[in-house]
Amino acid sequence: MFVLFLFGFILFFIIQQEQNEVFILYAGSLIHPMTGNIKNEFEASTSYNLIGEGKGSIHASNMIMDKQRTPDVFISAGSEPMNRLIDNSKVDWYLVFATSELVFSYSSNSPSFQLLEKIRLGNLNWHDVLTNSDLKLKRTDPELDPKGYYTIMMLQLAEIFYDDDNLLENVIDDYDDDQILPEEILVTILTLGQIDIIPTYKHEALSKNLSYFTLPDEINLSHIEYSDFYSQSFYSMNSGKRIQGHPIIFTITIPNDAQNIEGAIHFIEYFLSENNKTYLETIGLHPITPIIYGDFTKVPESLR
Repeated sequence: MFVLFLFGFILFFIIQQEQNEVFILYAGSLIHPMTGNIKNEFEASTSYNLIGEGKGSIHASNMIMDKQRTPDVFISAGSEPMNRLIDNSKVDWYLVFATSELVFSYSSNSPSFQLLEKIRLGNLNWHDVLTNSDLKLKRTDPELDPKGYYTIMMLQLAEIFYDDDNLLENVIDDYDDDQILPEEILVTILTLGQIDIIPTYKHEALSKNLSYFTLPDEINLSHIEYSDFYSQSFYSMNSGKRIQGHPIIFTITIPNDAQNIEGAIHFIEYFLSENNKTYLETIGLHPITPIIYGDFTKVPESLR
């Protein structure tokens, strides 16, 4: 009898523990805030524990479709990962909550730190340096991470902006697999001084205390008013899907297989609160009034 009681108590404890956990699968560029301020503030203001994992957003959407992960909340860079989940009936809706900006980041340990500082200070043109030097640049895989294809789009736009038809091929080597690294480790490799420079989002550079230089608004993919100009760029995925250039956005949803719907709703309510929006601004994201895409009727009422 005692053994049955003990087993029941342990089972109850495990279920309660699971109900108190909210599992967030999120864009890898958000690792620092999601494991720091956001996790701490959410847990302090609710009864939930935040369990998170950062991946390239397309990679993360693949994991959801393949049932390798069943997150309660999914936060993605770009709309393409979300649209793929909608097409595969894994998600019914998503919210666009912020825009971001593409920059080039480096660290004080970068072998070419002094040269890159001259770009940041305006003494050298970034496109001249990147095309005419031996800088060791690494980037993310555009097949797994939107930042990877945003980088290609940005360089296509730079060719137009600077009237240089060779800029993209001089910076990006399509045949060099060594130029591509997983998003989760790219910043670590940079800060260790093993490479010179990487394309990142501005919020990523700020949250991880990286040095960076900015790009003109016409090519940094951050401004809605330049949408028509951005649309001149594109990336064709191996699947044949063509992604047209557009401003960088960040999105959030509750997948249909979520185990803790109540916890997921509480997290999104917190995430979209004025306090957290203020925090997101301090790390370089640009919160906007959330826009709903997909089936509005499936959005939890408290989030509408």
